[in-house]
This record gives sequence, structure tokens and C-alpha cells, in this order.
Amino acid sequence: VAACTGASQGPQNPDDNKLLEEPPKDGEAAPASSAKVQAGIDAIQAGDFAKAKQILAEAQSENPKDAQASFYLAVALEQTGDMPGATENYKKALSLDPKLPEASQNLSAILLDGGDAQGALDVVKKGLDHTPGHPGLLMNHALALEATGDKNGALAAYGKAAAAQADNLEIAYAYGELLGAAGKKD
Repeated sequence: VAACTGASQGPQNPDDNKLLEEPPKDGEAAPASSAKVQAGIDAIQAGDFAKAKQILAEAQSENPKDAQASFYLAVALEQTGDMPGATENYKKALSLDPKLPEASQNLSAILLDGGDAQGALDVVKKGLDHTPGHPGLLMNHALALEATGDKNGALAAYGKAAAAQADNLEIAYAYGELLGAAGKKD
């Protein structure tokens, strides 16, 4: 199972695989919460994850209730292979602001990759409560349902993910495979 995430790139836009500059809040891009968070974002975009970790850890220390600092610190930690640290910080970001779909997407992907399909499903469902049409969350929802063995639920979820990303061939192929396996050849 390959989750829809930025496992090697940080938070991604599933349509073009570019780094997102800001995690959207309530459907809108949010400005960086502080100059340090912006510096951390800039370091992530430059591929300097060690520098990003340092800057964002300082930002988080200065303001422990800053969801963006936790989110971007998680991205930097994920990029350096520290999955436990990334998981902890994605969870912290979501506890501070549950409306960060990329945090839900990335955390659910880490959980899926680690074999915790039910945990991923729980994260995705909460994320979809806040952003029901988010393409990455819809894809991870389908993957998590498939990984838990819910074939009918996965089939419906792949349909929603395919509709949300009509030009994504990976999703279309996976959806087609499930439809064929379910005997829905048309």
C-alpha cells in the first residue's frame, strides 16, 4: 500500500507534486504564523531539512501552541527519516488545529506505511470531517479502507478519490482494478 503523501517531499499537492507553501486553513492558504516559521518553510523548500528542523524547533519552543511550527517541524523530521518525531509533531499540529488537511494526510500516510491501517483510517476520517473534498485525504481514505479489508468501502472511496482527481492515472488505475475485482467490468 502506497499512501498519498509527501513521504520524500514534505506536504504535497497531489495534482502537481510540488511543495505546498502553506497548509490551507478553512479552504484558504494561511500566511506563516511567524518569521521563524517562514524561515523554516523557506529551508524546507530549499531542501535544507537540518536547518529547517533547527529553526522550527526554536519556533515551536517559543510558541508551543503554534500549529504551523509543529506541522512544518514534522515535515522536516519526516524528510530526515525521523518518523516517530514526525508522527508526534503531526499529532501535535492536529491537536492545536484539526483543520490542517496536509497534517492529516501526512500522518495517515506514515501510519499506513507503518502498518497501522485502522489508525490511518481514524486520522483520515477526522480530516475529512473538516475538508471533505481534500484529494489527498480521499486517496488515503481509500487506501486505509482497502488495507483494513473493507472492499466495498474502499471501492466507494476510490470512486470519490478518482472523481476528485480525474486526471490522476494512479488513482484511476487502482479504482479500475478494484472495480474489475468486484466484477464491475463496465
